[in-house]
Amino acid sequence: MALLVEIGGMIDGGAAPRRTMFRRHRRAADFSEEIDAHIALETDRLTAEGMSPAEARLDARRRFGNVTAVRERFYESHRSIWLDQLLQDLRGASRVLTKSPGFTATAVALIALVIGGNTTIYSIVHALLTKPAPGIAADGLVSLGWMVDKQQVHPADSYPNYVDVASQSRTLSSLLAFQFDRFTLTLHDGSYAIHGGQVSTNYFDTLGLRLAKGRSFTPEEARLDASGLVGVISYRLWQERFEGAEDIVGRAVLLNGHPATVVGVAPPRFQGVWLNESADVWIPMLAYARLQGREAPLSDRSGGPIAMVGRLRSAVSLSEAQAEL
Repeated sequence: MALLVEIGGMIDGGAAPRRTMFRRHRRAADFSEEIDAHIALETDRLTAEGMSPAEARLDARRRFGNVTAVRERFYESHRSIWLDQLLQDLRGASRVLTKSPGFTATAVALIALVIGGNTTIYSIVHALLTKPAPGIAADGLVSLGWMVDKQQVHPADSYPNYVDVASQSRTLSSLLAFQFDRFTLTLHDGSYAIHGGQVSTNYFDTLGLRLAKGRSFTPEEARLDASGLVGVISYRLWQERFEGAEDIVGRAVLLNGHPATVVGVAPPRFQGVWLNESADVWIPMLAYARLQGREAPLSDRSGGPIAMVGRLRSAVSLSEAQAEL
């Protein structure tokens, strides 16, 4: 059961209040653009796999789900919350939680946070609670986000703020950072558009994932001055593009024109933290930023978007983590 929740607050240590870093409301147009971008990325991937553009777009929309319903939930979240909808959500949550009483108290705390925001955020948390991404050791995981005037904002932040939280927190045993990206993977037989993630060194360790082959990143490979680029690929990509080759570890590929070495293969069915992710490669965030000439955002507190997922220390409660953060 995944324990993912938006945690609001500021980190003690002299940092300026971060409310100005976020808009109070996400505009409907921005939300629509995100949906369109998600569908476009999936369309590109399916087209690269051999579908016609028309078939790929139809299949991408089908996989995303009911776009109209998603947009309507977003619009509703910016108007008054209907009481009967809230009660219906809570009744549904109670039926789920009673099946796992050991997590009831924590999950209720998560829902209580969300009631101060909106039903859209509640629905997202509910999905993550009941349907964790495959392969993740989900007990004790929390997603860090922010609240502004009791309004939930998207669980993303800047890299400097991630560094602050990771170095100062005493309630989290580890904290990972990642951001979505798209890549052109070039192999001997052609080029393919794929989804992926730029991640911190501890990405796989924090999630409790055991790789199917190879290893994760070393600290040296994840530095800004790393001598080369390495990557962990998805099990699906290994099977479909490399035909399950046993000598996959050490293979050389090109990612957006940059030489990269495969050092590991993720476990079967794992394609990212969030539900409906379709990542096929993960690379060290800092090393890739240098290759792309994108070092500046790494020191910009208004930059992003960097998502953060942490693991609570043993015997630390969610409320203790909230109080600290």
